[in-house]
Amino acid sequence: MRAMEARPYQRKSGLALWLGSTLLLVFLYTAMSKLLNFEEFRGQMQKQPFSPTVRELVVWTIPPVEILTAALLAYEKTRRTGFSLATGLLVGFTAYIGLILTGRFGRIPCTCGGVISAMSWPVHFAFNMFLLLVSSTGIYITNRKGGP
Repeated sequence: MRAMEARPYQRKSGLALWLGSTLLLVFLYTAMSKLLNFEEFRGQMQKQPFSPTVRELVVWTIPPVEILTAALLAYEKTRRTGFSLATGLLVGFTAYIGLILTGRFGRIPCTCGGVISAMSWPVHFAFNMFLLLVSSTGIYITNRKGGP
């Protein structure tokens, strides 16, 4: 085999790294944005259609879980778990956005943080669907025999 030819495992590992890095950057960015603007994030959460208990739980758990997800995606040995956690978060976030788009909750502010908060709900939904495709592909690749 020539030195320039990548083995299937190497290609798969490289793709998993790229997919994981994409999600890592998004989750780390949104978590840090929430933490650096914590009072704003908390204020926006108070406007969500949840009970006060659920709102406080979300305020204190989502940023650390996003950081944990990013950390898991950073290492080959934990990347599969990171993809699974990312997919779970994205399914929840995307389903919530879907409910917002149906008008179920009225006008709701985005609590995502940073530039992502500036997206319209339809654009945000499409962005999340793209990220869901990225995380699902990551799960598929890392679950295949011989994967990382």
